[in-house]
Amino acid sequence: MMHVRWTVVLILTVMTMTVAGFSILAAPMLPEGTRLPAELESMADLEQLTLELRPLPTPVLQAGIRADHLKAQIEARLDDAGLEVVEAGNETLIGLRVVVETGTDPELPEFVSLAVFIDFIQPVRVERLGRQLVLPTATVTYHEPKRADKLGQGVHDFVDFAVRRFISMQQLTKDR
Repeated sequence: MMHVRWTVVLILTVMTMTVAGFSILAAPMLPEGTRLPAELESMADLEQLTLELRPLPTPVLQAGIRADHLKAQIEARLDDAGLEVVEAGNETLIGLRVVVETGTDPELPEFVSLAVFIDFIQPVRVERLGRQLVLPTATVTYHEPKRADKLGQGVHDFVDFAVRRFISMQQLTKDR
């Protein structure tokens, strides 16, 4: 009789823990009512955006990277995420500004410091100035040293990583 009681207690305990585990997995990542950080809130309800790729530095161009190919790579990734890239018109639209930077150290000529910055820019009212300015409200960065002979692939990889990070941040706003 005692053995049956412990078996029932053990089964009920395992079932309770299993149900609790599934409940945790099914719960939202942020508790209901939790506000997103302002950087993420600024990305809410985004469907269209402009895309500006700043001029590429000389080492990147020498590695064979073409700006039009890099821009097409970014546009394809954004399109896959349901974000339409549009041309900037007379009106000020929100958008992404992508900057690729490099740096070298004469003592380490086989390496290039590679950095990618993606600024999410949009009109923002600056209360202190009483004016509306176009400013970055969020920035995604990725940087690390890269072997000079691998710089071309590094640029594509770094840009792709940064764009995917922007998309994942923006998608957090959709569940709100």
